[in-house]
Amino acid sequence: MIAPRFPAARVEHTCHARGCTTPVARCMLMCPRHWRRVPAPLRARVLATYQPGQEAGRAPVTAAWREAAAAAIEAVAAVEGGARG
Repeated sequence: MIAPRFPAARVEHTCHARGCTTPVARCMLMCPRHWRRVPAPLRARVLATYQPGQEAGRAPVTAAWREAAAAAIEAVAAVEGGARG
């Protein structure tokens, strides 16, 4: 007996802003609407610490990027009045 073949599940990457389900490219942290809500200096920090290919495992995700990304997510939550979750 041959096992049935199932198509691989398509994994979508979504905006990391809390509660947002907008699909975005894997190399993007947020959808354009939420990215614009991140203060410019923090956006610059996220971009400066991003390693091309990190979303695909071809480059390490640094602690500096994780910290910047978390701060960006918190900044959007603060603007939108969302509680830490």
